[in-house]
Amino acid sequence: MLQPLPWHEPWDNLPESLHEAFQSQLQHELVPGHPLFGQPCTLLGKHAGADDVLVALANGQLAVVHLTWGGPGDARYPNTTFFASWGDFAAQRMAEDALGYS
Repeated sequence: MLQPLPWHEPWDNLPESLHEAFQSQLQHELVPGHPLFGQPCTLLGKHAGADDVLVALANGQLAVVHLTWGGPGDARYPNTTFFASWGDFAAQRMAEDALGYS
């Protein structure tokens, strides 16, 4: 299992009490044609100020998924950004989000 480095606000672990609801919503929004459809996704964390979640994929990549909390998505939505590693996510996304968060 991926062992994340320390989180930086606004990112943090997804509380266990929210895993079921977020996992259910993620699966609801992923449809054939979406790059995550059919892939096992392990929820790792959540952005405190947005509907973005961080998931680990079986191939070792990470993805930030912007949940819409609406109906099923399409090939483009929910919007998904892939990262090759935790280091890439931390440098390219988490650090950027921390700059504008207060």
